[in-house]
Amino acid sequence: PVYLFIGSMFATIDLSTVDFAQVHGHKPLAGIILGIYALGSAVGGLWYGSRSWRSPLERRFAITLCCTVAGVATFWAQPGLLSLALIIFVCGLTISPTLIAGYGLIERQAPADRRTEGMTWLGSAISVGVAGGSAAAGHIIDAAGPHWGYAFAACCGAVAAVICLLGLRTLRAPVGAATPAGAAASPASAASPASAA
Repeated sequence: PVYLFIGSMFATIDLSTVDFAQVHGHKPLAGIILGIYALGSAVGGLWYGSRSWRSPLERRFAITLCCTVAGVATFWAQPGLLSLALIIFVCGLTISPTLIAGYGLIERQAPADRRTEGMTWLGSAISVGVAGGSAAAGHIIDAAGPHWGYAFAACCGAVAAVICLLGLRTLRAPVGAATPAGAAASPASAASPASAA
């Protein structure tokens, strides 16, 4: 469920940004702003993957997810494209770390002979979230504008964060369990928000 709502959040951000740029008379700049978001994600992923982490994987996942959602919660208040571009880069820094940690949890929790299936389910949840989020966000943006679209994205993210925090205990590794290598150094697999789609 966490990644389903994350998918909805990302899809809503994309649509809201296009409409936000159009409202401000510069629709072609939407692609650049979303590219800046992806750039922030790539930078964050490279930084995350270059470090050796001692904190538990599930804690890193929860922290980076909450930081991502907190950043998205500021989008609705941006007055113009420049401020949105600046804040969206900063907020993008935690996207790849969130995705990397999430895939690392799947790798750790799933039995060895079912890890591929686990990864597939996670990707499918994101795709379903993108589809459902796009449909809902389209209606919201058409009716109320991009600011409400960003508010809906923040709500989707908040639901994902709450579910994550409520289920954090179940994500903890058994004593003596090894941390998957991919959880600490695989930024290429989640370098941008587009990879979540």
